[in-house]
Amino acid sequence: LEKDDGSFQMLPCIEYFLTDDSPIRTPQHKLVTDSRGVPTTAVVGGRKCPADIDGVLAKKLPNLAVKSHTALGCRDYSIYDVRVDPQGEPFFIEACLYCSFAPKS
Repeated sequence: LEKDDGSFQMLPCIEYFLTDDSPIRTPQHKLVTDSRGVPTTAVVGGRKCPADIDGVLAKKLPNLAVKSHTALGCRDYSIYDVRVDPQGEPFFIEACLYCSFAPKS
């Protein structure tokens, strides 16, 4: 979040639990839909907030988020998907620069 004074506040990280059989999150991991494909509710489980991250990673993430937010010319807020390699290095997968107003988001 970008504050009125120009400083930034990082909200708690969410950890999504992935497996070798399911290494990426698909729409089925996010929303339950009816027979017409209309979202009916969010999927429960498969994630933890706040995420269990160590102190080293906790210091890297805000720096990467602020640099990305600034480089992309974002304003007010931005959300990033990050993967962390086995050595603890974070890599941005994508940026979400818009808000969803869907009731089940």
